[in-house]
Amino acid sequence: MPRVLQRNEAWLNKDLTPTERFAAAIEEIIKEINEMTTNANLFLGTQSVITPVKVYTSPESSQGGKGTAITQFMATDPAGAATYSVYIGTSATASNKVISSRTAAIDGDSPTSILNALVMPGDSIFVEASAANTIVFNISGIERR
Repeated sequence: MPRVLQRNEAWLNKDLTPTERFAAAIEEIIKEINEMTTNANLFLGTQSVITPVKVYTSPESSQGGKGTAITQFMATDPAGAATYSVYIGTSATASNKVISSRTAAIDGDSPTSILNALVMPGDSIFVEASAANTIVFNISGIERR
């Protein structure tokens, strides 16, 4: 990485274009950010059972994982009648429940309470539907590395 810019060092040339050192520093920062995160489709599908099912596990710290931020969560039921619950943790227990018995809409349900939730390294996302093979879950996130 280029030497850190000094407090009083000019960032712009007289013609208001970035200095070469400033441009190089910004490019290096962008490169590091891209290496730290990975976009991922965490889960897409339905559940064939009505008990909680583990659908995703965030990479362990020993694997370089720093947690996963949920960026999209959608639950869709063509009939608009089934309910679902979501758990985040090492198991699907009442203390780990982040969504409880919410009805999945025909055109999709995207609760704001789970967006940007952080799945810690080694923790998992569990989904539970009130009826098998009804709700389609689509979950995406950013794995921090």
